[in-house]
Amino acid sequence: MLGAGLGTFYFDNYANVLGQFLVNRNMIKQDSPIQAEPSSVQIFYLPEMVSTGAYPAPIPFGGMGKPVNPDGYSDHFPITMTVTEDD
Repeated sequence: MLGAGLGTFYFDNYANVLGQFLVNRNMIKQDSPIQAEPSSVQIFYLPEMVSTGAYPAPIPFGGMGKPVNPDGYSDHFPITMTVTEDD
């Protein structure tokens, strides 16, 4: 993702990946009844969450001393991952 200029957070026009998943050892074993699927990890964003500009930065909501943008979302994009459970 980083080589493609994708990130969850952008600072000084550089893509950074701040999000991460922490899973226990059993969730990466092939015989575990509950498994994390590392290849399914992706940055999640909808078109209305992305600002126009030189890079696809999220539209921040603001607050904490900054003006609130009611059309904003967050200062970073969320990440998603598939977790499966055997029947």
